[in-house]
Amino acid sequence: MPVPKNIYMRALRRAAQAMGSVEALRAHLGVSMSQLNSWLEGEARPSDAVFLQVGDLLADEELTAIKQGLRNQGSPA
Repeated sequence: MPVPKNIYMRALRRAAQAMGSVEALRAHLGVSMSQLNSWLEGEARPSDAVFLQVGDLLADEELTAIKQGLRNQGSPA
């Protein structure tokens, strides 16, 4: 079963947000801006290796948010 294109687009947009900018994501992935834009617009899809990098980045962001939430729960009000 093929993966819908919007999965790649959504993940890349979330990753750019997590990195602070599209340019930061571009640098992190080591790709050209035109290549990244083609993925963000759904004109092409990233390689599996790049998509795994994006997944790792998002997982790290989620883990950081969970840890921060746990720390905040333990803080006195």
